[in-house]
Amino acid sequence: MKKIRFSIYIIQVILTFILIQSICNAQSESNDKLTKYLDHSGQSEQRDSNDSTYSNSKYVDAQHDEYKRNVGVILSNISGYGAYYQEELWDSFRVKAVGLIYFYDLEIKNKELKDFNYDIGLEIQRDIKVFDSRRVYFVLGGYYYYDNSSSYESESKNQSRKLHSISVGTGIGVQYIYHRVSYNFDIGYKYFYDRAKRSENGGEMVKEFISQLKLGGGVGIGFVF
Repeated sequence: MKKIRFSIYIIQVILTFILIQSICNAQSESNDKLTKYLDHSGQSEQRDSNDSTYSNSKYVDAQHDEYKRNVGVILSNISGYGAYYQEELWDSFRVKAVGLIYFYDLEIKNKELKDFNYDIGLEIQRDIKVFDSRRVYFVLGGYYYYDNSSSYESESKNQSRKLHSISVGTGIGVQYIYHRVSYNFDIGYKYFYDRAKRSENGGEMVKEFISQLKLGGGVGIGFVF
């Protein structure tokens, strides 16, 4: 018999609240933009077709520049895993905060499984080239990851593990926006350092250390406003 006591993603709940609030704000902004667009269209009718095409192009650029914030989810071994919030703080510079908390407590027959982990990450982006609906940027990021897991079946058959991990990395990223949905892809290199303690069958804790330079990357999806 399998009994699940609790399993929760705390930051995903916060993200859902932010998304709902963002969509409400976006609706209000859309009404203002529609009014501006209608006024702009009325003025464009007095120009020739070439001038109208040029003005519409400039309007698209202005609309893209208004999207300064971004929320969503990301999977990245450079900046972390989970929900994220991103904002443009200075011209051509953006900061992204990433985080996730997860835990569970399971009973499967006579075996008990427990796990608690979280990660906190930060990412800085510097625009290299910005287009109407996409941009290329330089990325510098890092995150801290903690994991505490254990399994218990009997006094002579159990194990536990605690892990602390720090990662930093850099690379190049691309963001594409379509109907306010943002897609991003990053690739580069990362360095990580893992420090763990492991115990099996009630024995002494054994320390483990791992450090490595490896290929890094990430993918994410979100909503801009």
